[in-house]
Amino acid sequence: MRAPAADASRKRYAFDRFIVDAGQRRVLRADGQPLAITARVFDLLLVLIERAGRPVEKSELLERVWGDVAIEEGNLARNISTLRKLLGDSAEEPRYVVTLSGRGYQFVAPVRLLAGEREPDGTVEPLVEGAPVPHAIAGSASPARMSRTFAAALVVIGVSTLGAIVARIGTTAPRSPIDRPGRQIVADGPNVKTTAHVSSPRADDLLLLGAHYSRERNVEATSKGVDYLERAVALDPASASAHAALARAYYERDIWAGLGIGRSAARIRQEAIRAIELDQSIPEGHLALADVLANQDWDWESAEREYRRALVLNPNLAEAHIELAFLMQALRRDEEAIQWADEAEMLEPLSLSVIADHGRILYRAGRRQAAAAAFQRALRLDPDCVPALIRLTAVNLIDDKLDEGRTLVGRLERSATRLPPLVLAFFRGYLALRSGNQSAALAIARDMEAQDASGRSGERAQLLASLYASIDRQRALDWLERGVREHSLLPVQLRDPFLEPLRGEPRYMALLTRFRLPQ
Repeated sequence: MRAPAADASRKRYAFDRFIVDAGQRRVLRADGQPLAITARVFDLLLVLIERAGRPVEKSELLERVWGDVAIEEGNLARNISTLRKLLGDSAEEPRYVVTLSGRGYQFVAPVRLLAGEREPDGTVEPLVEGAPVPHAIAGSASPARMSRTFAAALVVIGVSTLGAIVARIGTTAPRSPIDRPGRQIVADGPNVKTTAHVSSPRADDLLLLGAHYSRERNVEATSKGVDYLERAVALDPASASAHAALARAYYERDIWAGLGIGRSAARIRQEAIRAIELDQSIPEGHLALADVLANQDWDWESAEREYRRALVLNPNLAEAHIELAFLMQALRRDEEAIQWADEAEMLEPLSLSVIADHGRILYRAGRRQAAAAAFQRALRLDPDCVPALIRLTAVNLIDDKLDEGRTLVGRLERSATRLPPLVLAFFRGYLALRSGNQSAALAIARDMEAQDASGRSGERAQLLASLYASIDRQRALDWLERGVREHSLLPVQLRDPFLEPLRGEPRYMALLTRFRLPQ
């Protein structure tokens, strides 16, 4: 078998909202989550995008993907069909892969070769600026199909789904909200104001890379995402998408660095407001603004209004569903929170972050069996999904399944470089406590307190409060109060089951009052 070209073995390609990593042999969506793709289907995609804009004969595909293995053409067609389903494409109205009757196939979406991650100035090498649609196809293309191709070529990708992008530039009607009996999405606000903007190709590539890394959910990757997006904003300060993505990247970086939101709240607010000033119809801008209103200002009504505004603009934005679910849970509206999280996973059934967050909502609502099932779904997609491993460990420890908890802690130890700091120490301390060794648990807690956790006080506050809750309640409350004072503790974190022993304490009730949360 002749594999795709050797010089492409470490290249990374981008098209629409996907990144194809030839070296890692995986396809990533814009949210950083990998597609579940087989080796043959991956090889087919790689051959097609290497030849984007040009026909690829069936015989060449068979030779390069299957080599000397004798297969029928029907097998090739089935694999192409699988590829289309993974990408959300169709043979009838193709956005990516066109069938050339009797000949083969052609990749018709614009493709770029990403080199920005290696270049200090963010330059990229263009591969195909705009792969042309074959004449036979273009001549019969519907206006809707041609408008989608045009939109994909001109609009910044990687932050919004294609449907939302197309809706914003007026080529097709926006999709309706998920139909759920008794549910309405209502948002107040002025009429939408949108200004035309032609983006910079360099900034577009930085935006795509930044959006990818900022959703990786570890400190190193999210910091890298912030760097790319700051460069994208510097290159294209009129890009609403870049400002909105940067606001979200600051938020994700600080959460996964254990900072809470207090350190970057001003920058998140500034970038979100700038995005909305440039384009009132950008849902990610309203989403980022809502994050600040909820987690920094504790302005629940305004935060809910902004989350709902984002969902009016893009009813299929899974991130907005999840963040609104967190808000509902902070307000003890668990049934609404679960409903929003259910919908998020329906929208993004293969997103590791969405599935793990869905599990977190169920976990805090006391539905630990359903939460564990969600975390297991994420781990079936990626056995090293750190957020799912962390929460599944917590579920087992809360339920006193100590053997299972120890096994999961061992798995986390192998992923230590991607863990938020102090998480392993907390789990070891809690295991010691539940095994009857309170002195060992206290020693671990004191060691956690003594560590230099400058800039990580939100994480340290929550973890130490959770560990002390079953040892020294007043000390636990000291840490919670510190997190609230520094605005490094997220309001929803007060719902963590590890803090349940504190529920009846007057100081805990006073914290709820300070947050303006229900008792």
